[in-house]
Amino acid sequence: EVDWLADQVADAGWLGELRPADVTVRIVSLPGSAAPTGALLVVRGLGREFDEHDTQTLRGFGARAGAALDAAVLSREQAEVAEKLQSSLAPTEPPPVAGVQWGAAYRPAQSSLRIGGDFYGAHLLPDGGALFYLGDVSGKGVDAAIFTGRIRQGIQALRLVETEPTRLLRLLN
Repeated sequence: EVDWLADQVADAGWLGELRPADVTVRIVSLPGSAAPTGALLVVRGLGREFDEHDTQTLRGFGARAGAALDAAVLSREQAEVAEKLQSSLAPTEPPPVAGVQWGAAYRPAQSSLRIGGDFYGAHLLPDGGALFYLGDVSGKGVDAAIFTGRIRQGIQALRLVETEPTRLLRLLN
């Protein structure tokens, strides 16, 4: 008797030169945290039937492979979020100020995420000078980067109503 799954696999062109009548095919789901991440297709020549031990081995392998794929997808999504955060929080070039030459480098502690809680910036003051600020949020990674974003937004808003650095810092605090 021909395995119906072997016919389907042959129709898809996945058996190459093999004929459906010459193989046994099993498919195993690769479970993920919310939904299956894929399927494992195993083909054996006739005479090598799948016994209960083989089936359990395939299911165990499928579960581990599914978990690994699920973790890879999650890791990729986290990296994409970190990249977006990094690009939105990256320090900008300070404005030109007479008599000042700016130089800066940014290297967060968690180089794998490329985001962190250190920040700096500068704003021109009405008198032609500049307010330069440098900060370090306690912590690392995404949490520190989010808090840094809040502080930088606070500075942006408060500098419109207060230009004296000490009072601006008190308001920010």
